[in-house]
Amino acid sequence: GDTLRTRALDAPSKQGTMGQPLQLTSNYFKLLRHIEWTLHQYRVDFAPQCASARLMQGLIKEHKKTFGGFLFDGTQLFMVNKLRSDQLTLQSRHERTGDVYQLRIIHTGSVDMTNETGIQVLNLILRRAMAGLNLQLVGRNLFDAAAKIAIREYQIELWPGYITSIRHHERD
Repeated sequence: GDTLRTRALDAPSKQGTMGQPLQLTSNYFKLLRHIEWTLHQYRVDFAPQCASARLMQGLIKEHKKTFGGFLFDGTQLFMVNKLRSDQLTLQSRHERTGDVYQLRIIHTGSVDMTNETGIQVLNLILRRAMAGLNLQLVGRNLFDAAAKIAIREYQIELWPGYITSIRHHERD
């Protein structure tokens, strides 16, 4: 049907042969349709260099009207709209210090949503969407502190949480 196949039919199995079978339950669903849009990928260089992810995000956000919807991971910028030029230099000013930064943005290609880069981008989008739920990040997982359950007998709290992932599966 409309299922996007990302593994060859003759790919070797990843299923183990040792141990005992185990029945598990999860919220799992297949992506049934091929994504009908192109995602453009850009490398962003800052001059002077900056090590702060928060600062880089702020400098990039100053140009959201130029970019439209975008996703920035610290070095790469992803967006649906292609910029007017494959190389673009923009200027941003740090709000607190007044320091001026040059942002050199270079188009590096389009993202194939069926390969690892596409999967990473989808996971970034999912992570950002989950952040809007006021969940607390602990390690790489998200927990709901507002829905915690106190277990006084053991002096602990149980926080419901989420592990989210978009990935290729054995038969897909």
